[in-house]
Amino acid sequence: MLLEDPVRDEIVLIDQFRAGALESDNPWVMDLVAGMVEENETPEDVARREAEEESGAKVDALEIISTFYNSVGGSSERTVLYYAKIDASKVDGVHGLDHENEDIRVIKLSRRDFFEQLTSGKFRTASLVAAGYWLLSKTSID
Repeated sequence: MLLEDPVRDEIVLIDQFRAGALESDNPWVMDLVAGMVEENETPEDVARREAEEESGAKVDALEIISTFYNSVGGSSERTVLYYAKIDASKVDGVHGLDHENEDIRVIKLSRRDFFEQLTSGKFRTASLVAAGYWLLSKTSID
């Protein structure tokens, strides 16, 4: 889920260790808040739960960006990508669940810095890139 504070002009991302990036020069990856749907949960439930667990953000209204297959040639896994407006003044620090051994750092970027990193290829996850270009298509970056 892409979290934005339009009042403060900030995008809230997370930074966490990802085993899939171990062979890169830096296995700490900036990304969107995300999680897996568990039994008796909806994607909307997961979005709200994970926003709070991973960033401390309280999310009310969700806007769906897209639903897509991650790698349709080899998996049926789908991503439901959301956007939500939040109050970024209330999120900061390190989050995550102890029993999942998570150390998730909140990253706040100005909209300008976010778009600069997006368009220069700094982001390394597909959902972050997709959400970023979705937001860019709806935004003026004067």
